[in-house]
This record gives sequence, structure tokens and C-alpha cells, in this order.
Amino acid sequence: MKFFTHSWRSISIVAAAILGTLGGTNINLAALALPPEQVRSTLASIPVFTLTDSEGKPLVATVPDANNASAAPDSVAGVFISQRDANTFLQELRTRNPEVGNGIQVVPVSLAEVNDLANESRTQPNPITFTFIPQQSQVEQATTIIRQTNPQIQEFNGVPLFAARAGQDQGYLTISVNNQQVIPFFFEREQLDEMIARFRQDQPSVAATIQVQVIPLEGVIQTLQTSDNQDLAKIVLWPSREAIQFVQSLPPDPNATPGATPTPQASPTTPR
Repeated sequence: MKFFTHSWRSISIVAAAILGTLGGTNINLAALALPPEQVRSTLASIPVFTLTDSEGKPLVATVPDANNASAAPDSVAGVFISQRDANTFLQELRTRNPEVGNGIQVVPVSLAEVNDLANESRTQPNPITFTFIPQQSQVEQATTIIRQTNPQIQEFNGVPLFAARAGQDQGYLTISVNNQQVIPFFFEREQLDEMIARFRQDQPSVAATIQVQVIPLEGVIQTLQTSDNQDLAKIVLWPSREAIQFVQSLPPDPNATPGATPTPQASPTTPR
């Protein structure tokens, strides 16, 4: 599992037109895409956390169909963005229902693996819906952002990803990773703020044009799988600080191919 470290030594702007329209909760992502193997690569850098039984089967809740009381209930499995949130939920489950909770454990998997399971499950007679459970603090920050343009929205729906745009054409802020310009989508607003602070120092003349955007992870994943625009390769999902610490704590994989899971660093480029 690869991850990315903080090193904002070079930040520039990429034309917004390549990404279509991103913003708010009504997002047009139809112009974004990656081939299937690149989709998996994009998602593989993000660890998420599921609850499973001793046989490795996901903990599933049955949820009645809100639109059809006579329909069979949906099977839903929660996928936590935060390991701490997953552990807290498990502790509460063991308190409320020790008979069930004591046989459950928190298991880390990559976002790519969850997406594979979700795609496979859709072809089964009784599919399981995998629902992402975001960090509440990040949802609150995302809600504040979208209310600036739509005060009627009560709460951001989904897992928020944070990005920034700047300049006369409102291009996305990018960094250089392995000599390639990428557009980081952050799971934490605080990480984006670090990037913005460095950009303000490097390019104070356009600092006033910076705008923070919030994009639902679920919408990005859906678009990656349904469109074919190669410009999506510029998007990088940037793990939270908690996720980076988790990956760093893992023992080295003896079967990993050298160079297959790099730790990219931002490198100097000429700002555009």
C-alpha cells in the first residue's frame, strides 16, 4: 500500500477545464475518468477499515427499504475512513451486544479492495451495499464550505474530499510527485490548508483568488469507473494523517516488488 508524505516544495496551477465541473453536492463528474487498472491504482493508496467476523465475513446490518415496506431489507456493511472511529464503534457494539461484538474485529483493507468487493457483490443475487462512514469533523468542515454557496443544505452527504482552485481561470492547485504534476484531493481539510499556506507564500499575487472545494469520494469513484478521460490520471487521493501513520506502522511486505509502492515527494517545478 503506497502513501504520500507532506513536502510542499512546489505548487502550481493546472487548467480547470480538464476536470469539468466539481463542487457542492450536485457535481457533474461526467468528464472525469480512468481505465480500470488506473482506477485501482488510484484507490489502492487509501487504507479503510471494516468489521468482520472470525471467518473474515463483513459485519452486515439489514436496513428496511424506505420506499417499499414490503421489499426485502438491504444488506449494508460499514466501511470506516478512520481506524479510531472503527475501534470506537466496535467497543460500543461489544458493550451493547457482547455476544455479537466479541466475535468481531477491525480489519484494514485498501479502498481498492472495498471497491472490488462492492463491484463483485452487485452481480450476486443478494448484494451487499458497502457504505463509507466519514470522519464527522471533516463532514462538519465540508458542510460549512457548501453552505457558503447553498445555505439550504443541512449536511454534506458522503465522504468529503478537499481541493483548492486559484488564479484567473480557477485552475486546480497541483504539486509535483515523481516529476509529474498531480491534483491532490485531501481527506482532511487541515492538510489542504498546509498546501494553501505554502502557495500563498510562493504566489502572493494570486492568494486572494484561492477557493476551497469539497467533492464526495463516492462521486469520484463512480466517475472513475464510468468515463474515459485520461486527465483523471492527474488526481491523487491523499490519505489522512491518521492513515499515513497507520501505513507507516505496517511491517514491510516481503513479497512487494521494489518500486511498486513508492513514497513520492513533491519536487521543484516552475510554477505555471
